[in-house]
Amino acid sequence: MNIANLGLEHIKRHGEYVTAHFEGRDITNVEVHRRASRLGNALLGLGIKENQTVAVIMSNCPEVFESFSGIFAIGAVVLPILFVLTAEEVRFMLEDSEAVAVPRQDRRPGRIRRRSGSHGAPDRARGRARVPPSSGSSARRGGSPGHLPLHL
Repeated sequence: MNIANLGLEHIKRHGEYVTAHFEGRDITNVEVHRRASRLGNALLGLGIKENQTVAVIMSNCPEVFESFSGIFAIGAVVLPILFVLTAEEVRFMLEDSEAVAVPRQDRRPGRIRRRSGSHGAPDRARGRARVPPSSGSSARRGGSPGHLPLHL
């Protein structure tokens, strides 16, 4: 079973409930699942395939859970990157991992910026995932698992 499906199974068994409280707002398990599903489908729409690496650069926030679940649901690999790293450290991780996308949260820590010529760097202006040019073939790349059956 895909780890992302555990959340859906839990919703089916226990229904909707508050799973987190963040910045004065209650967040339900259903909300997390819906947002994860939207992200997974957006990544599929961008051409992200099973076993490709998707980097996640975020501070401690609910979007981390949503991102991990959405990425796992499409069979991609999560590369968590600390938002406090320098641009050079982030660039090394992105290039070394061959990350194909970097979803970002709306709350943008000021230390990470898009660098000209870096593949997979965060796009601060749009705050969304973008797919960098391919850096060649990879043994990890596989076929697309199709559209996510995760909508509630």
